[in-house]
Amino acid sequence: MADLIQALNGLSDEQRALMAHMPIATPPAGIQSNFVNPPSRTPMQTWVTTTFLVIAMVFYMNRVYVKTALMKTWTWDDVTLALTVVLTVGQYITVLRGATNSIMGRHLWDISLAQMLDPELPPVRLRNYRAYNS
Repeated sequence: MADLIQALNGLSDEQRALMAHMPIATPPAGIQSNFVNPPSRTPMQTWVTTTFLVIAMVFYMNRVYVKTALMKTWTWDDVTLALTVVLTVGQYITVLRGATNSIMGRHLWDISLAQMLDPELPPVRLRNYRAYNS
């Protein structure tokens, strides 16, 4: 990551301006890139992930109540499930942060090369781009 930041710092203003207007993927015929206010699926992604997390938490809390208050015993699967819930909430926060604070949810032709290589945003994007375009 440090090498990428050094390489980006070494670019001229003309090269940076060119990167700001170059999409990372070619748009389909008849569609132009929109780097300013592109359509995004962020609201839909936020609502879907939030809805399913709430549903899962209702079932989990029901299980915790039954195991703690009624059965008064926890087994190894309950501990494993508790760890899974903690990791799931962490993943939810990561996805929500990525969707609201970065370029997740946009078409590839609506993301400029400069936006994708911005060192302030999570580096996960580069791996995702390679996975979808290989």
